[in-house]
Amino acid sequence: VPLRGADILRDTLLAVPESLRVECRVLAVGAAHNTRSLQKDFAAAGLADCLLARERRSDVEFYYAAADLLLHPARLETFGLVVVEAAACGTPVLTSRAVGAAELLPAGAELEQPAADGFAAQLVDLMENRQKLAELAKIQSQAVQAYDWPGYHARWFELASAAGAPAR
Repeated sequence: VPLRGADILRDTLLAVPESLRVECRVLAVGAAHNTRSLQKDFAAAGLADCLLARERRSDVEFYYAAADLLLHPARLETFGLVVVEAAACGTPVLTSRAVGAAELLPAGAELEQPAADGFAAQLVDLMENRQKLAELAKIQSQAVQAYDWPGYHARWFELASAAGAPAR
């Protein structure tokens, strides 16, 4: 079972009513050899028109700015920096508690466990309520602004010191 949840993503789209699904596009970013299986899977499910595959780029904010939403259906991801990056760029995020970075987001925009039916229900709700989508983007972006690399490092050293690790 793939940890990244590509099958959950596919099944989420299949659970969205056709009238809304025609508005959905999934952007898969990465090397062509990594996106081929996703393309085949989406095509087999009748979702080929929903998938856009693009090469990686260093200015990831370009992709976040183009997205209405980041749906991150991973079955397990210890942190998932993509969640924080998207939120910091003002792109609302739907994920689950299986993604460690979800703990940085305000409650309510994540599922307890990654499941297509739950993601589909939330996706439909946000597609039908653009004001709610905009509010989600705003509160998530504000929530992650407090997290940056210097802050992470300082907090890590605080925790290590509290655990008895020698000072550096």
